[in-house]
Amino acid sequence: MDRIHYIVAMLLTGIFLTLSLLLNFSYRDSRKETLYNMALSAKVLKYSLTDDSEIGKVEVDRNRLVKNYKRLLKQNNIKDEAVFNRFYSNIVAKVLVYPDYFAICNNQEEWSIDYRFNAVLADGRQIYFNLLNNDIYYYDDNNIQINTTLDTIGLNTKQKVDLSINMLNSYINSYTEGAGVKIRNPYNDDDSYKMTMDSFNILDGLTFFSVYNVQSKQIIWKLIYNFRECEIVGYTIDSYD
Repeated sequence: MDRIHYIVAMLLTGIFLTLSLLLNFSYRDSRKETLYNMALSAKVLKYSLTDDSEIGKVEVDRNRLVKNYKRLLKQNNIKDEAVFNRFYSNIVAKVLVYPDYFAICNNQEEWSIDYRFNAVLADGRQIYFNLLNNDIYYYDDNNIQINTTLDTIGLNTKQKVDLSINMLNSYINSYTEGAGVKIRNPYNDDDSYKMTMDSFNILDGLTFFSVYNVQSKQIIWKLIYNFRECEIVGYTIDSYD
């Protein structure tokens, strides 16, 4: 009888592990397809540009951007209205990153104010960065804008990008319900750092990306654990200036 119990237990274990693996593969394939469709839909950025003659540079029609992004995402991913709404509610932030500032749209389609990349120096000066070059500026005691370069304040490019990305990560993390994002500084070559950070790059121009707050299933010693984590998917227009 003990032998029969043992054989039955082994068969049940094998069935459980097989089903678990199939669930994992199915989940990973479904998630990969979802992220691909999110990346594809993010390309609406290039169709959301508008020539704003008042400021003399290309701007983004932000409301048109999120409206078309949502429309394409539904078209490419989920047709059922209720299922799509549940999925879309987990896109906790949509982020537009310019070379010198960024803005965040929540899942109610409300945009934040513009946040300029900046840092406060030890002497109290608040300096403003540009991600595409080492030009900086600050305001003197008479509120006059002073233009200069990064080397004049003793910072290098890696330090500037660290300050800027840390600022961006911090603001986005207020939308992620504790899951957090870790956009990586590509100038940091430390292997342990690169292993813990997301490789998504925001430094090449004008970038639009989404933060997808998702439940991740992992099987550890026959038990299914749910982890909340964020995926970052987007699109960049390299030639923006």
